[in-house]
Amino acid sequence: MNILFGVIGLTCLVAGTPLLYFLHISGIEKITPWPTEDEWVVLLASGIFGTVISDYLCLYASALTGSLTASLSFTLSIPFSMIADVLFRHRPPTSLQIIAAIPIVLSFVGAALLGRSMASSTNVVTGIGKLNAGDIEMKSDFERENLIHAVYDKDDEDDDEESRNLV
Repeated sequence: MNILFGVIGLTCLVAGTPLLYFLHISGIEKITPWPTEDEWVVLLASGIFGTVISDYLCLYASALTGSLTASLSFTLSIPFSMIADVLFRHRPPTSLQIIAAIPIVLSFVGAALLGRSMASSTNVVTGIGKLNAGDIEMKSDFERENLIHAVYDKDDEDDDEESRNLV
């Protein structure tokens, strides 16, 4: 994941800087002066809270709940922004916005209830031991792949042993 962000940043730097300079010279997009001190504070705060902390919390939420629940929770920002508009800007949502928010909230609640019921009622028995379904979801892709290989490798060893006993 880190290499992806690095490649995106390098591409923006190498391709974006000359493109921005060309757009400035041609008059299509004028480069404004450097930000003031107050604007730098806002930019840094936005970068720290809007990017660094939010990415950390996103990855932490994925580790705690699973990728589906964490991804669906991001869609809740739409209904929450509507609530914030009502509380802070005194702008009530339109009927179309309310209708659009209903499936978003229902999908999150449904996925959370489904994930909770699956984690509490389903057990997976492997050669390594007994794991809840929620425990498997919390594993990384690499660990999940190794768990699957461990189960299948144990089955293959049992099959090889049975075939040796037949001969």
